[in-house]
Amino acid sequence: LDLKIDSHLLIQGVTGCGKSTLLKLLMGYDEEYVGDIYYNHKELKDIKKDSLYQHIAYLNETPGPDGTCVKVTV
Repeated sequence: LDLKIDSHLLIQGVTGCGKSTLLKLLMGYDEEYVGDIYYNHKELKDIKKDSLYQHIAYLNETPGPDGTCVKVTV
């Protein structure tokens, strides 16, 4: 997966195809992975999470604490 600077990516698919797993890996939530993940030629394991989260947005499909969905939130 190679994205250009300032690009946007929509990840969608049927239940169970790995969308959430992919996003959890890209966000650094799951540190027990095999292989390499790089951002701008830097390995994910070497990037501070605060720095990473300034550049990535992740909207989970689970309703928020007040019961609102992504459509209402956005």
